[in-house]
Amino acid sequence: MPKAGPGSGPDGDGASTPLEATASAVESTRRKELAGFLRARRGALTPEAAKLPTGKRRRTPGLRREEVAQLADVGVTWYTWLEQGRNIHVSRETLERIAHALRLTASDKQYLFDLVNLTRESVTDKVDHPVQSVLDALAFPAMVANARLDVLAFNHLLDALYQMDAYEGRFARNLIWRGFMDPVRRALYAEWSEPMTALVGFLRSQYASRMEDTSFEDLITELSRSSPEFSRMWRGRATEKLLLVNDLRLSASRLGILSFQSTRFILADRPGDLLFVLVPADDRTAAIVEKERRGLGATPSGKSRRPEPGSSGRVKR
Repeated sequence: MPKAGPGSGPDGDGASTPLEATASAVESTRRKELAGFLRARRGALTPEAAKLPTGKRRRTPGLRREEVAQLADVGVTWYTWLEQGRNIHVSRETLERIAHALRLTASDKQYLFDLVNLTRESVTDKVDHPVQSVLDALAFPAMVANARLDVLAFNHLLDALYQMDAYEGRFARNLIWRGFMDPVRRALYAEWSEPMTALVGFLRSQYASRMEDTSFEDLITELSRSSPEFSRMWRGRATEKLLLVNDLRLSASRLGILSFQSTRFILADRPGDLLFVLVPADDRTAAIVEKERRGLGATPSGKSRRPEPGSSGRVKR
């Protein structure tokens, strides 16, 4: 009779403990995601971009596995196993060569390393009072969101634009859920596709190090089921590190088009958390924000709290 191994139960009967089963499921998910990510990036890289001959008998626009293996100076069989998600050892040097061969962006490269090394990070669900005090003191719309893009805290100027409590359900404070599923929030973005693509890319970049977080999986599963647009973006496996500053135009129903520079700051000791500050980009927007600030000066700011349990989300009636 074989001896009980690491996967055996406490009685030596071969049954996995709940902890072992969870670890096994995460490892399986990690390998599938690694395989899918490598295939997606290989398929997105043209021979021209990789400085390879196009040839006449090429059936797909992306590179072949043997071409990536050649560029990365690894064996074709070994690279095929890696892309199939097999359990093989990968050195940092080899990963660097594969990243270079696939012309990965900085965020793609970090995502690849996170997938292989399985860095584990938690998702925060609240902010401390000093952070809320900073938001309240700012003269511009501002909020703090976690790695899952749940809004944890915001000030009253942000609330005047985003109407944080105009929607209910367990994903009511999630920027991506609201952007895809809330018609009012969707209409707020004057150019919807650009900020949503960036946010989905950021969510993907955070996913590799948080595969054990069931709330992360729940959000992705519900969005994929509810929104074909999100599902298409998510399957593309594009990652993105949000720029420090980018242009954002909001179409506020009673204020008209407002132009901002959406500025993001990383919060120390809070992995994945971002402070978003919407800085007016023109005189008209600055004047409107100042008028709102004076009019809402006594209004309580948005405190960090979780939405009430219930459906995934719906507009309040």
